[in-house]
Amino acid sequence: MGVHHKKVPLKNKYTEIERLQKIVTNFCQHYNIPAEILFHLNVVLDEMVTNVISYAWCDNLTHHFNIYLEIKNGLITATIEDDGKPFNPLLTEKVDVTRQIEERPIGGLGIHLAKTMMDCLEYKYQKNKNILTIKKRVKK
Repeated sequence: MGVHHKKVPLKNKYTEIERLQKIVTNFCQHYNIPAEILFHLNVVLDEMVTNVISYAWCDNLTHHFNIYLEIKNGLITATIEDDGKPFNPLLTEKVDVTRQIEERPIGGLGIHLAKTMMDCLEYKYQKNKNILTIKKRVKK
């Protein structure tokens, strides 16, 4: 399969999510990533990028962040890197999906989806950047 990379620079604007989905879709289709994996990747990136745009910065200024896509050794990896305030989404409380939706607190479902749909999630704060890496094995 080889190694394939793509850097996707984004701004903290919600309109960027649709643009990102098109880029991810084109990238995955170009390398014959199965549709189910593409769907999961787009759902998780939509959730995670929405959180970055919504919460990473406390001002109304334009900020830039990057997503790095990689296909290597049968694994597709997406890394979201932003210079917003430090936040580890993996430490959020587990969502009780058995409770009625009206009884659940708001939030937390995005990381639950990510943990369910992806094979691996990793977070680190390094050089003043949040770095969230999500990985999914590409089924043969």
